[in-house]
Amino acid sequence: MTAGFDYPVILNIGGKDCLIVGGGPVAARKLRSLCEAGARVRVAALNFCPALEAAAAAWPGQCSLCRCSFEPSLLKGAFLTVAATDDEELNDAIAAAAPFLCNNVSRPEKGNFTVPAHWQEGDLHLAVTSGFAAFSRLLRDYLGEILKKHFVDSEKFLLEERQRLHKKEPVFAKRQLFWRRILNEKFIDMVLKGQEQQAKELIANEIDRYRSQP
Repeated sequence: MTAGFDYPVILNIGGKDCLIVGGGPVAARKLRSLCEAGARVRVAALNFCPALEAAAAAWPGQCSLCRCSFEPSLLKGAFLTVAATDDEELNDAIAAAAPFLCNNVSRPEKGNFTVPAHWQEGDLHLAVTSGFAAFSRLLRDYLGEILKKHFVDSEKFLLEERQRLHKKEPVFAKRQLFWRRILNEKFIDMVLKGQEQQAKELIANEIDRYRSQP
């Protein structure tokens, strides 16, 4: 991982104002991912590539294009900024002036956050980052296939069982202890060996037997 990026987070940017400066393919990819996450996005550039224009057309209620040069005033109100021009010096200046979060695509160390290689299926997310982006993408694709094959259905089941336990046990600390005890490497090993149904039954039976302790 690039030096200094030591605090991984997942952001809720639904309804947040975001700014992308740049009109090329990278900006188009950033626009799609931000709109998919529910952000309101402004894109500023003198020219927009066809991929970006197509992405903007797909999200008419969330995206607006501003055919203009960068001005610091564009940053006003931006919760998140992406500096995605083909000018490294300009990207550095945008990152330095951004009021909150900024992803500098050309020199990430000049911004304050990076976007990891990401895989998602329903509520199951996987983020992989390293010092080498191509290796991160390779790991994402490899691990994503494992998750898709073995664990997507298990995650849905566990969410349902979590709600069932919540009705039996109102105390968070006790529920936490329960899951730490029962949800362990044995569950993972059973699912990987094709024993997913047995693993589910193990969890369900433990919840059936659960009784709140005084």
